[in-house]
This record gives sequence, C-alpha cells and structure tokens, in this order.
Amino acid sequence: STRATELGSPLEEGTVTVRIQSDYYEGWFEFLTQRAEGGTVIHHENNTVISELTVPDEVAFDRAVSVRVDYTERGSASTEGEVEEGIPHPSAVSLINSRISEASSSNDNDQHDCISASDIDGECTLTAGTYYLDSDTTLSDDLNFDTSDGNVSFVVNGDFDIQNHDVTVTDTETENRVTYFIGGWLEAQGNSNVRTATPEPQPPRNVFIIGDQLVGSSPGAGGNGGNGGGGGTVTLEALIYAPDADFETQGNMEIIGSVIANSVDIGGNTQIVHEGVGTTIEIDGAADQIQFMHVTHNEVSVTLGT
Repeated sequence: STRATELGSPLEEGTVTVRIQSDYYEGWFEFLTQRAEGGTVIHHENNTVISELTVPDEVAFDRAVSVRVDYTERGSASTEGEVEEGIPHPSAVSLINSRISEASSSNDNDQHDCISASDIDGECTLTAGTYYLDSDTTLSDDLNFDTSDGNVSFVVNGDFDIQNHDVTVTDTETENRVTYFIGGWLEAQGNSNVRTATPEPQPPRNVFIIGDQLVGSSPGAGGNGGNGGGGGTVTLEALIYAPDADFETQGNMEIIGSVIANSVDIGGNTQIVHEGVGTTIEIDGAADQIQFMHVTHNEVSVTLGT
C-alpha cells in the first residue's frame, strides 16, 4: 500500500498487530512468545494467535495505573487517578538485560565498602554512579542514595527484596533520580518505605524498571485481600514500569506515583495515588526493533499468439 511504502524499516514508532490462524497455531504461539517482546495471546477456539509488537519509545507516567490486561480492586483497595486497561507498552526485558550486561562489566561498586557484586553489607549509602548485584538480593538494613552529584543506576540481576527496611534518596536540593533495573521480582513487606527525604513526595526520583513481578504485603493482610488490619504499611513513592509483570498486593500498602504493568490486582488497604505527570523514560534495546519487508502482489495475464 502507499502507507506501507512510506514506512521505514525498522519501524521508529507505533504498534504492529500480527494475527495468525493456522493448524500449527500452538507452534506459532511458542515462537512469538520466545522471540517477540510484545504481548502474545492464544485463542484455542479458532486456532488463532494474536501478537502485539510495540516499537521502543518514550513512556509517560500520565496515569495512576496502565495495564495491558486487567485491573482489579479487592477489599478496601482503591486508586486515586485515571486507570486504563488494554494498553500494550514496550517490553522492559531488553532494556534490563542491556543494563545488566553494561553494569556487570563496568560499575562503581569499588567506591563503597558496603556493596559488592554479591551483597549489600548492613546500612549502606551510595553516591552518583552505577551499582551492580549479580544475583537475588535481600536487604539486611536501610539503603540510602545521595544523588547530590548526579543520578544513580542500581542494577540487580535477579530478585530484589527490600524486606522491612527503608530505601531513601537523601538529597533534597536536586531533582536527580535513582533508576532501579530489576531483572526478577521486586518485593517489600512490613514497614518498608521507598521515598525521598523531602517534605513532599517526589516519585519521579525513584524509578523502578522491573522484569518479573512486583509484590507488596504487610502485617495483618487478609487471606483474599480483605481489609487486612494490623500494623505495618509498605509505602512506595515511585514510578513503576513493569509491562511484563503482574502486580499483586495485600495488607496495608500505599503507592504514590504511577504503575505500568501487565496486570494489577490490589487488595487489603492498598491505595494508589497518582503523581509524576510529565515524567518519561526511554525504552531502548536492539531486540525490540521491528523490521519488515515491503511485499507487493501482482497478477500478470499473458496471452500467447499463434
């Protein structure tokens, strides 16, 4: 078509929907799930696979919650701000893998005695730079970031469990941020806090890019996301980008910022309050590019003379 000839390859923006109906649809599903970074859905009733391939782009945190699949509230949970469903977002997998590769070969761990590639030892304060942990990490004490001299990249090649501790951006004079690249789960429990040491919340200064799943819970959580009384509240003042992940909470939890995920299921006394309008992050990574061929079908009729 004329429109197709105007497009470059690879695509620079947009979403491509691929629909395949075939006797071998299950094989196509496995192929697209493993090789494509978008969301792929299988429909057994009509032997069809539909895959949404999204070109890397800037992502804006202009909603309280944005999900590709479903948003669910249980118990006393609620969200203050706009919620949108059925919105595909570029996968974070390639971006996280790229940062893991870069940080594993070059980082600033040796600038601080409290962090190594295998562990964070006790209470730790990190300054501007890149820090790398090569496996699942569980905090044993509070973690502080002094961003006075610049931004921080905090990269975990595995799960990151905050436990019952505080993660704080201590600098109150700049707008520098910490970006967390988490290859696996992010989990927080009890009275844990992710925040900035300013009188008012500043969610854009804590940006989480998560590859697997985000889980939050606190004491007194009801079994099926009921009202969940009891002490302890998990507080996250942050922007959360987890388009490949399912986000589930129970108990007492407050998120001040914005959540982008595959799905969101909040229970107990979870509250999401939108802040962070105007903040964007760039999603890059060569594996996310969509390349295609322009193909034209022409029918030619030939009449042979005698």
